[in-house]
Formats: sequence, structure tokens, C-alpha cells
Amino acid sequence: MIQIETVRGVGYRLIEKHKKEDALILINIIETLTFMAAKKWGKIEEKLNNIEIMLNKTPYLRELALFHQLKGIYYIHLGAIQEGREWLNHGIDIAKQTQLAFMEIDIVACSVLTIVSGISFFVTKKRG
Repeated sequence: MIQIETVRGVGYRLIEKHKKEDALILINIIETLTFMAAKKWGKIEEKLNNIEIMLNKTPYLRELALFHQLKGIYYIHLGAIQEGREWLNHGIDIAKQTQLAFMEIDIVACSVLTIVSGISFFVTKKRG
């Protein structure tokens, strides 16, 4: 398993070296995924709040799509299934706007959710 401290240390050193502060969003997304994988749910709400603040300043579509996916997974973990599905579906819609065919974020989110929670969950949304 990836150590959270390793992700944080490498990420922040790269940001400092290359002066890419906008990469903080992605580092926080990766940290959130790491917390989910480690089942450290208590730390995730704070991370999601930090990501949301950063995205309000610089709303990059790919990161925004990933944020919505993570928030959906978090809500499902809390038992708010319908709200979680809405966040996941919105994340899928945002991902489609990026026009990056290889970013099948809905499949990634469902896979992460299954790994993290043990629940088999697949978004039931018509494609078209």
C-alpha cells in the first residue's frame, strides 16, 4: 500500500521545485484516494473540503470530475446512496466535457468504491 506520507512528500517537493501550485488539487485528490484505500474515513471530509475550496478558485474540469466522483463515493460510504449517485453521475457528465475518451471516470469510481467499501456499485445512467 502506498504510504500517505510518501505521496504527500513527493508531491509537495515537485510542486515546490516546478512552481506548479495548481498541482495541489491533484495531490489532494491522490491523498483522498489513499485515505479511502486505507479506510481513514475521518480524514476524508476535511480533504474534500480543501479540494472544493481550491476548485472554486481554479475549476479544472478533469479535477472537478474526479472531485465529484470522490464526493459521491464518500456519500455512499456514509449511507447517502441517492446523493452519492447524483455526485457520481455529475462527475461523469463533467468528465464527458473534457472530451478525453480514455477517462472513463465512472468505471474508475465504481472500481474504487468496490475496493474501498466492498459494495458492488455501478452507476445506472443511460448513455447517449
